[in-house]
Amino acid sequence: MTQSEAELEEKLIDRVRGLGYEPVTLRNAEDLKGNLKTQLEKHNYIKLSDTEFKSILNHLDKGNVFDRTKHLRDKMELSRDDGTTFYLEFLNTEHWC
Repeated sequence: MTQSEAELEEKLIDRVRGLGYEPVTLRNAEDLKGNLKTQLEKHNYIKLSDTEFKSILNHLDKGNVFDRTKHLRDKMELSRDDGTTFYLEFLNTEHWC
C-alpha cells in the first residue's frame, strides 16, 4: 500500500504535535529570527538580550554550508552582557529523540 506525500506529511505533523511541538507561522525573515531566539531561549533555559542574540546570528553566519552545519552541532561560547560566559547549545545531539 502506498501513501501520498500529503498523507506522509500529515502523519509526521501529527507525530510532532504529539511530542508537544506547536505549529508556527513565519511570514518573513524577522519572524524566523524571532522564532529562533525564542527556541534557543527555551532550549537553553536562558533569556537572551538583543546584543547576545546578534552575536549568535553573527556566529551562525560564517563560513560555507559545511562550516555552518558544524556550528549548529557544536556549542557556542557566548559572552553574556554581564561579563559571564555561557555555552549555548543549538541542538540536543545527546538526547535528540
